Amino acid sequence: MKKYLIYLGLFAVVGIGLVYYYTQRDSRNDIKYRKAEESISALALFEAFEEDEEGALEKFLGKTVLVSGEIHSLDLTPEKATIVLDTGDPLSTIVCEMNHNLQSDFGMLSEGQSVEVKGECSGKLMDIILVNCILIN
Repeated sequence: MKKYLIYLGLFAVVGIGLVYYYTQRDSRNDIKYRKAEESISALALFEAFEEDEEGALEKFLGKTVLVSGEIHSLDLTPEKATIVLDTGDPLSTIVCEMNHNLQSDFGMLSEGQSVEVKGECSGKLMDIILVNCILIN
């Protein structure tokens, strides 16, 4: 009977640990393992939002997107890194807020460099916003 209680207690502890892990883990870090639902150039993404913003929101909002384009500007601080991709329109760009938990070496980047960024589309204000991004190349 004592052995049975020990096994039952051990099983309960492992079960509670698994439930805690799957409900409390940091979902921002899983972007690295998520498959991109859309792969598109910065210019094509910009044009999709310009032509039909509602349709583009329906297609891209909340989805993991792989965007390729040239770096327009960089904002690198110890707290956060933001890569801005050029769209060809001086009034609208694609702002990629980078995930510092997965990547921290942005010093090798420069304006005009071609990059691929994977992130979650959170919509468009003046600019198209991608959050929780990582560099692919």
